[in-house]
Amino acid sequence: MTRVVPLKGMRGMIADAMVKSLATAAQLTHHASADASALLAHKARLADDGVKVSVEDLLMLAVVRALKKHPDANGRVEGRDITLTDQIDLSVAIALPGNLLVAPAKKWKALQNENTNNQIRQPRHHTGNHPS
Repeated sequence: MTRVVPLKGMRGMIADAMVKSLATAAQLTHHASADASALLAHKARLADDGVKVSVEDLLMLAVVRALKKHPDANGRVEGRDITLTDQIDLSVAIALPGNLLVAPAKKWKALQNENTNNQIRQPRHHTGNHPS
């Protein structure tokens, strides 16, 4: 399902400014830190269960889940409208020394599969707190 939301008033002005900024100004990269110990523990539990995932896999799964939970954040500006869709197309590029890794879309589409989500969310032989 796709729906179109008109960009009016302040939202339209902000969208115009952001598009102009993207076209005319240097982009900003923000660096922050977070406690990832629960994420790393969950990754280790999955590995113990024979499920190999990277930290990036788990972060992308979190993004997919967040977009499912907050569908109004899953859109793009087109002219004076925001087009919202229930299809999640996530593309990720990871900088490596002297190279750039772009994750295949097929891999991220698999994260939207409910069976994959359940397998990653609920390790078979472990209990305790883990990201969901």
